[in-house]
Amino acid sequence: MIYVVRDARDIIVSLYFHLVRAIPEGDNPPIPKHLIPYFRGLKNKDHVHDFLPIFIKRHFERPYGTSRNWNQHLIAYRRLGDTAPPLLRYEDLLDTPFDAFKGALVGLTGDEDFNEEQLRQSIERFSFERQTGRNRGEANAKSFLRSGKSGDWRNYFTKESAEVFWELYAEGMKAAGYEEGNDWISELQQEQAKKWTN
Repeated sequence: MIYVVRDARDIIVSLYFHLVRAIPEGDNPPIPKHLIPYFRGLKNKDHVHDFLPIFIKRHFERPYGTSRNWNQHLIAYRRLGDTAPPLLRYEDLLDTPFDAFKGALVGLTGDEDFNEEQLRQSIERFSFERQTGRNRGEANAKSFLRSGKSGDWRNYFTKESAEVFWELYAEGMKAAGYEEGNDWISELQQEQAKKWTN
């Protein structure tokens, strides 16, 4: 077994867009019954910036499709200590797929002797570009494979979203090595301020 982890901020944004596909366009859309706990109060699905803090909190309290939220899951994994399966970060799969898979395979089998060409072919076969016909970062809100990149949360998190998220997910984010503290919130604000002034 290999334990795959992804930055929870991107998971939240990805899940939001996945679920929101079932909500009709326009103001005050009818919300499917199974989504009401997550989208109660949504005035228009295009208003992600306004609604995201509420969605983050509700998803933490009542995670969609699982009994544990990301934070609980990651902390439980960390408690396994030396008995834990190899960890594979989604972001490493995107940035350096061969090295990431190689590290996971060696961690899983203890054997560094494997068919490198076969691994390269597998990576190519299941790449975002091959599966979608789009480059990573070219988003399609109607597709299950929406954008295929990491860090997309920066386009949707506001200061309020970030603060709500950090209050709930700080322990897991630290344990997974994504953030040591909440400096990323001020960095996000600075990035956004530059965009607005340009």
